[in-house]
Amino acid sequence: MAKSNLDRLKDAISAAIELLSQMKAGDDPGQYPLAAVEAFQSAIKDAESLVATDGAEPSQFEVGNNVLNEARESFISSKVVEPPKEEIPDVVELTLIGTPSQCKGSHSIHFNEGIVTFQEGKTFVPSVLGDTLIKAGYAK
Repeated sequence: MAKSNLDRLKDAISAAIELLSQMKAGDDPGQYPLAAVEAFQSAIKDAESLVATDGAEPSQFEVGNNVLNEARESFISSKVVEPPKEEIPDVVELTLIGTPSQCKGSHSIHFNEGIVTFQEGKTFVPSVLGDTLIKAGYAK
């Protein structure tokens, strides 16, 4: 025999309480933000209140089940994840092309949409940019 809307809502409440009891609130990876925990707890309480309402219609239980399931999905998706690790580009040292007197001090090259600054004729840049500056004749 198929479960009634009320029984499905009661099952969803039990599952939500069980899920919430296994989760940890916090800002660290694997935890759930406190605001998300509180929102999920509120959705559970609303569903429990609906179950306790005398004279509630079966369609109300169906709607309550849908709302609780949406709150559950929202809660699960709020899990704090480890930020992706940034790849560190290969870095190369470049020497400004010019005479020794031209390489003294600080020199900036406005190149494409950036600025590369050389100090005493030297700079460190990602290898891709270094290759471009070498091909353009600015550095070696």
